[in-house]
Parts: sequence; structure tokens; C-alpha cells
Amino acid sequence: MSHLQSSEMESQSLQMKPQSIDYEMLVSPVPRPYQLFTVWCEPQLKLPKMPTINDAIRFLHIVYLFFYSDITTVIIPCMTFGILGAYTNSALTISPVSLRDLCYNCPQALLWLWGVLMVFDINNQNSPESIEEDRLNKPSRPIASGRISPAAASNLLRVMIAMTLGISYVNGVIPETLALFVLYWLYDNQGGNEDWFMRNLLAAGGYIFYALGSIAIVSNHSETRAAKLWMIIFGLVILTTIHAQDFRDMEGDQLKGRTTLPLIMGSKTGRMTLGASLMFWSVFCPYYLNLSYYGYILTAGSAGMTGLRFIFKTDNASDKKSFHLYCLWVAAMLQLPAMAVA
Repeated sequence: MSHLQSSEMESQSLQMKPQSIDYEMLVSPVPRPYQLFTVWCEPQLKLPKMPTINDAIRFLHIVYLFFYSDITTVIIPCMTFGILGAYTNSALTISPVSLRDLCYNCPQALLWLWGVLMVFDINNQNSPESIEEDRLNKPSRPIASGRISPAAASNLLRVMIAMTLGISYVNGVIPETLALFVLYWLYDNQGGNEDWFMRNLLAAGGYIFYALGSIAIVSNHSETRAAKLWMIIFGLVILTTIHAQDFRDMEGDQLKGRTTLPLIMGSKTGRMTLGASLMFWSVFCPYYLNLSYYGYILTAGSAGMTGLRFIFKTDNASDKKSFHLYCLWVAAMLQLPAMAVA
């Protein structure tokens, strides 16, 4: 009984004891409710950090690193093809578009082209094998350099797929986009990049649909049958010359066990066959399009310069520069129909 009474008296004394007051909180210039929220709730509530300008710049830099190598190899040639084919009186379109339509359609074509390329680049660079290979050959790529994690890259890929499909639907190029997605799947997820012929074939298919999608958007879908036929011929050009990109990556390809023409034929033979292919197409395509001698000078001149450089300058640094010359030759070849005025 005495024990119960003493417990009751202790509890009453505790209830009557005044609570301690934080006088520093009362005199603080910050309003008391905010302080109470901060003191009592902060351990339980983690507020998200607002992105800063530096975060936005860093994100844009990561996006740029994903696709910057496509600027000279795909974006510039295909956009130029779309613009010249749609704006000139060539056989590629039914009739030239107005300058107003050209200015309106070009940004949409560029956005679509960037979207489909981003889908390929993220998917291509995000496998464990690709990350290891890029650390050797292309260490500046965002995943290989640690600028973005593979998990974050996968999330970005999902966003880009959804966004690109939306852009494609608005611009009426869903068939071209789905065809490219199938080619990506075959290339990266079904071992298409392991065999040299399949690799070249898929690369040629990619160029065909990049160019067809670009001219379709820029020309308001007025491309002709001649445009599609030319893209088949251009696909053969890519199929037989795209191994120009493999000389600069021979070390990484050998490490991964990938078969490429330079590794199969040997560096010297591969360079000779590349030079011969460049010259053959530089003569055949102007002849097929019935161009004047200006067309031959444009293509054969750049092909001769590119082929000789590949043959006589064989170090890795030179191969990278030679590949840029090859990209210029590809861009020149793609624009040849614009020189054939209908």
C-alpha cells in the first residue's frame, strides 16, 4: 500500500514539474513554428534537394557525351540530306517545300533524330561488356567514366523511348522509329554486333531509316519512290565501307572477341579493300544519277584522299582522323541526288 502511495506521489510531482523552455528558440529571429518543425520533424522527414543550375549543366553534359560522336556521322549528313532533298527541285520529293515549312520542320526532324540516336547510344553503352570496352577505347563516355550509373542510365533510356515514340507519332514516322528499335535490339541484345557482316548490315539499315525519317519530316512526307531506291543504293555503300570505323577500335574488338573485317583480313588488306570500295562507289553513284563531272570530282576526290590516308597512316590517332574524313565522304555521297535536278 505504501508502495502504491509513493508511486502516486511521484507521478503527481512529475506532472506538476514545469517543462523546460528553450529561451534561445524564443528569441531567435526565425519564427517559432518553423523552428519547432525543423527541430522535431527533420530527423523523420528528408526533404528532396532542389536541382541547381550546376546540376542542370552537368546533366546536359552527360546527355551530350552520349551522342556527340553521332553529330558528324549521322546528324549532319542526314539533316543535310533531308534539307537539300526537300528544298531543292530534286527527284527525292514531289515538290520543294516552302522556306516557312522548312524552318518549321527542321527542328522537329532534328529532335526526332536526336531522340532515336539517344535510345541507341544509351542501350549500346550500358551493358557490362560495353562499359569495360569503353574504358579501354572511349573512356570519356558517361557510363564508363562514372558520370552516370548504369541504373540511372536505364531510367534515362525508358524516358527517351517514351519521348521518342511521342515525337515519332506527332511527326508521322512511327514505322521508321520502330524499324530502328528492331535494329537496335538485334545489334545490342541479339549479338548482331559480334559478326562483321551482321554488324555492317545493321549499320546500313540504320543509315537508311535515319535518312528516310529525316526527309519524311522535313518534306511533309512528300518523298518519292526515287528517294527510297536511292536509300537502298546508299545502304549498299555503307555495307561495303562502314568497316572504316573498325580500324580505330581494333584493340577493343580483339579484346571482346568481336569479328571485324580488319581483324579477319588483316589491317593492310582491309585498308586496301576499303580504298577500292570508296573509289568504286564514287564512280558508280554519279554515273547512276547521271551527274556532270562535278559529281565525280566531289566524290572521287574525297574518296582518294580518304583511302590513301587509311592506307599510309596506320596508327590509332591517324585512324581516328581518317574516319572523320570518311564521314565527310559519306555526307557527300548522301547528298548526290540533290545535284541531279529533276
